[in-house]
Amino acid sequence: MDIQIFQYKESQLEKIRLLLIEYLTFIANEAIKPPWERNVDVEHEVDFTMNNLDKFAEPDGRLLLVEVDNQIAGTISLRKVREDCGEIKRMYIKPEFRGNKLGNLMIEKVISVSKENGFSKLYLDTALFMSSAVSLYKKFGFREIGSYPECKVPKEYWDNWIFMMKEL
Repeated sequence: MDIQIFQYKESQLEKIRLLLIEYLTFIANEAIKPPWERNVDVEHEVDFTMNNLDKFAEPDGRLLLVEVDNQIAGTISLRKVREDCGEIKRMYIKPEFRGNKLGNLMIEKVISVSKENGFSKLYLDTALFMSSAVSLYKKFGFREIGSYPECKVPKEYWDNWIFMMKEL
């Protein structure tokens, strides 16, 4: 199995859009269930991300794609939130590629880039229903914290949300 993790290229914007649609559709299908009972406007969220890709630009940020045998398998993003801190956003692995330890490789890559960038901390937020992701983050030394100032999650979601941080 040939696995590559790399910063996206302009020629891959449509693949990124399709990956985001898949990821956010998954989120929307979970968010409509109790206790959330919220509608997620997938098209709006995808457009917002695509229009703000500069937040994930080098040198401080990344929007990494993961390829397995020349097929896009997933993504993970990093953005700078403070002079010495980064935030992980939108980690997603397509269902057909899960179980291959790609999440481990993606987290390792983001931690490595964060250290290269001189970040002393990495933050993230995720929904409670993302239990596999939470377990993975804990495995890499992330610990639960309260909300952090740069978090974009609306306060009404916080009871069903997890905020995490890792000292680098």
